[in-house]
This record gives sequence, C-alpha cells and structure tokens, in this order.
Amino acid sequence: MIRLQLHEFLFLYVGICLAIIFLAAWVHNLVRTSRDRRARRDLLQCQLCAFEFRNTTNTVLSRCPNCRALVERRSLSRL
Repeated sequence: MIRLQLHEFLFLYVGICLAIIFLAAWVHNLVRTSRDRRARRDLLQCQLCAFEFRNTTNTVLSRCPNCRALVERRSLSRL
C-alpha cells in the first residue's frame, strides 16, 4: 500500500480531476471543430446578393435560390 500524507493526496486528487476536465474539454473542442468544418463545406454565398445557402451537389457553379445568379464554389472565411 502506498502511504500518502493528506496534502499529497489532495494535490494528487485535484491534479487528476483537472486532467480529466482538460482532456474532456480538448476532445469536445476537436469534435465541435470537425462538425463545424463539415457543416461549412456545403455553405455557399452569392456574390451579388450575399445570400448564404447550402448546396450539397458537387457542381462547380450553382444557382443562388434568391437571385438565380451563378455562384462559384469557394470556401467561406471563418470570421
């Protein structure tokens, strides 16, 4: 059996709890980032009317549902 004094046990207990919380937050951030990236992949913005719409087809040029202009597929900024 490992003998620990009270202050050593408390330090170890708090350290393990903080490590578990840190790892859970890190994993949550990774999952959320990948989910946001997947959702943003199909999002297009019209250059004429600035309407944002979702297009799941793989065409290079799509029609804007608002103004019917042709929209080129390019990645949107994260700002």
